[in-house]
Amino acid sequence: DRVCVADEHSGALAFWYLHTSLPDILNTIHSSFAMEKLQSQLKQSQSEILSFQEQVRSLSLSKASLSTEITRVSQKCSELEQKVVDLPKVRKDNKELQNTLRYVAANVWGESGRSTRTTARFG
Repeated sequence: DRVCVADEHSGALAFWYLHTSLPDILNTIHSSFAMEKLQSQLKQSQSEILSFQEQVRSLSLSKASLSTEITRVSQKCSELEQKVVDLPKVRKDNKELQNTLRYVAANVWGESGRSTRTTARFG
């Protein structure tokens, strides 16, 4: 089984007879197509890898941003929880200050009323 192959490099059609069987040639052709298919799949896989790497980078940035936001919100929550704990004392202090203010105001009005009456009597 000899196969005829054209040599186009010499500029003329010359035929060489190879001592290769048809099944070997078919295997070689099949291997060549298989190699091209594998190369195509490799390029596609590399493209997918690049896409996944970009997604990982983007998700990492999102994760970092969300982590920072969680920290900020947690600190704010702690501050608010402390204010809730302090609120009864603040209300108590406010009530005491209002009572003190009423007492002082009553004394000032009382003194003011006495001095007005005294001035009116002796004036």
